Amino acid sequence: MRTNVLTPALLALAVATAGAPLGEARPQPPATAQASTAFPSGVDVVNVDVVVLDHQGNPVEGLTQADFTVKEDGRPQTVSAFEAVVFGESPAVPPGRQRISTNAMPPVRGDRSFVIVFDDANISSYASPRARKAITDFLERGLRDGDQVTIVPTAGGAWWTGRLPEDRDTLVSFVDQLQGAWRPDTTAARIWDHEAIAIANGRDRQLEAEVARRYFENNLIPEAYPQDRALAAELNVSPGVAMIRAKAQEVYREAAARLRATLGTLARVSTAMAQLRGRKTLLLVSEGFIMDPSQTEFRELIQAARNASAAVYFVDVRGPTGSVGQPGMAGGGAESGRAVEEQDATTALALATSETEGSRSVAVDTGGTVIEGTNLAEGMAKVAQARAYYLIGYTSNSPSHDGKFRKIQVSVARPDVVVRARRGYYAPSSEPQRPRRRDELDPVVRVGLDSVAGSPGLPLRLTSYVFGPQRDGKRQVLLAAEADITPLHLAARAGRYTAVLDSYVVLYALAAGTPEHQETRLDLQMPA
Repeated sequence: MRTNVLTPALLALAVATAGAPLGEARPQPPATAQASTAFPSGVDVVNVDVVVLDHQGNPVEGLTQADFTVKEDGRPQTVSAFEAVVFGESPAVPPGRQRISTNAMPPVRGDRSFVIVFDDANISSYASPRARKAITDFLERGLRDGDQVTIVPTAGGAWWTGRLPEDRDTLVSFVDQLQGAWRPDTTAARIWDHEAIAIANGRDRQLEAEVARRYFENNLIPEAYPQDRALAAELNVSPGVAMIRAKAQEVYREAAARLRATLGTLARVSTAMAQLRGRKTLLLVSEGFIMDPSQTEFRELIQAARNASAAVYFVDVRGPTGSVGQPGMAGGGAESGRAVEEQDATTALALATSETEGSRSVAVDTGGTVIEGTNLAEGMAKVAQARAYYLIGYTSNSPSHDGKFRKIQVSVARPDVVVRARRGYYAPSSEPQRPRRRDELDPVVRVGLDSVAGSPGLPLRLTSYVFGPQRDGKRQVLLAAEADITPLHLAARAGRYTAVLDSYVVLYALAAGTPEHQETRLDLQMPA
């Protein structure tokens, strides 16, 4: 009989019994940063991660603050904080999985954290194997011991965090279960997301005419743009054009829903990454998405990435451009044959590029790049292997809190180098924040739940005990958690400390693929 073991994967908010102050449970690798500058924080403080590469793509080390010039909207800025960070060889880490998990670990500046967002909302079943292979190859060969990795889907589901090397196999098993949820239209009636937004908003009649031509040549509509001027005057009431506009509205609604899911997840991840120390990298594994200026989530994401000093790297898993017209790809049917005519192959290539304008813009605006081609894992590894970067902090000399985008330009007084830094940020806004909906979590609680590292506000320590097989073939697992409640600063009343504590535990078994939740309220009664 097969035995299944439920293993705790996430302790979001868990409090059990009072205990002594908790120490670290995992020996920490030594810090490898060359400096430990305390970077400033504040509304008007801008922190920028800068990577400088030579003509061969290798990181340039040994630069000083005097080598950098920072401009904002063309105006020179005064650098108030500077740090050069250089990673050495892989730190020594204890072998095997640790029995105890805790959030009470000392910060290590040399830590590296990677969040891989599997954009299943914008990944088709055709591209899913390529996406999974790129991530798996990256986990197996592109990282070093001591790196922390979190895998996050965008269409819902569990997030999984592990540290290398002990959690590598579990991370790979989690990736193997990921599937693309996007079902693209591969028929001749396909309207691209980029076309749909333009047609639905009435911004581009030329694109509408191009779609009408494709529909006519595929015998989907009668001639929509006849040569006779009298008939052409009736274009706006043509049944064929009306069908195209209705189709465009439908495609746009679906694309906007996917876009909000992806951008919302990226913003949540970026906000959670603000608590991480050391080098932070966010890899967006996706087939890409359009640029829709009407979606405020773009701005929220850029702001969250700025606050976290996190760069987004777009890993384009659509495949080589030569795949246009192949089954399941741009211009191709679901299984065989072309969905568009041969003369539209070039147009399909151009439209395929337009379909990723939003994802490319996110990468550039946050200081990342686009990774594409036939060897995605190699491109991802190059990002991970950047062993040196620079942290620059400055206080903007623009006092206006207008919420507008400010362009950042970073240059280095060295010839033949490439400077990578985020392109800008949105200024603070003096407008009041929207009120929180009644069904919306408190932002502080949301950040705690989303954190890919333990929030240190309330020190916790968790371990598990596995008991013998039960009658149903499963094993019973006892979770034991203890907390140091000193940070709560409880006031004694009538000689006793009293408090009500909420615990929320999520158990996720890889074999089952579905989470189990357990929520408990604890009435704390302790003598003073």
